This record gives sequence, C-alpha cells and structure tokens, in this order.
Amino acid sequence: MLFRQKIYIIDLDNTLYDTWPTLGCSPSAQSISRRFITESIRMLRLPVFARFRNIVGRRVHRRQVLFLSARHKVFWLVTYLRLVKDFRTPRISLILVPRAEDKVPVMKSLSRSFSQMTVIDDFSYGHERGTVMFYESVRASAYRIATCVITGKRLSQLQRS
Repeated sequence: MLFRQKIYIIDLDNTLYDTWPTLGCSPSAQSISRRFITESIRMLRLPVFARFRNIVGRRVHRRQVLFLSARHKVFWLVTYLRLVKDFRTPRISLILVPRAEDKVPVMKSLSRSFSQMTVIDDFSYGHERGTVMFYESVRASAYRIATCVITGKRLSQLQRS
C-alpha cells in the first residue's frame, strides 16, 4: 500500500473558530428556511482564532489538511466558502458529519492512507449552557487512531494571539 506522508485533521467549531459565544442566538421558532439563513449568517461571521489560522494556513496550501466537523450537510457550501475566504484558496478539503461520533470512521479510514495523522480538536460541547462537556469516546478513539492529538492546553496555546 502506498502511503501519503502526513495529514492534519482539524475541527472547526471551538477549534479554528470561536463558536460557542455565538450559539443559542437564533430563536428556534423560526421557519426552516429562516433558520437556515440565520445559521448560515452566524457561521459566516464566526470569529476566527487568527494565530491558529496562520499556523494552519501553511499546511492548507500544501494540501495537508482535512477539515472534519460535526455540522449538518446543508451547511457544507457555507462552511466551504468561509474556509476559502479565510485561507485564500479554493483547494480546501472538507467533510461534514452529522454527529461528533461520526468523525471516528473517517479518521480510521484516513489512517490507512497516511503514515502520520495529527488530529486537532477540542472535543467539547455544552459551552452555551454553562457546562462544558467532552466527547470522551471520540477523543479516546482519536488517541488510538492518530499519530498525534492536539487538544486542551496545547490547542489553547495555538489559538492565543
């Protein structure tokens, strides 16, 4: 089997983008089309962790990055366009999965094709409700599958300006 050398799998929400402060802003009583528009606008306006974007940018341009995030598939185009804007290239690799747990099969599949795989993800949820929790099983799987996992304090250091 021919292996490509290295890949970085990078989450978006609360990893590349400072998402959690913007959650819970849209009323759930809106029509489906109105909710789609409101959520799309919110995603396009998410604050980016600029230092982390700059670090990742070099690897994006070398085609070493796959963005893997738990977002509904209807937001693929909005997400892709935001990444194109932030990294100034249309050469973006992006996979959206419906749930955080669905990242695991993607990581397993990619691990068969790359000799080194780094996963960068905060593995968290619940910020907007005041209690941060973690996708422990997804994090544990990432540690088993990947060559390197960057999360927690190490991720915070990359995000800080």
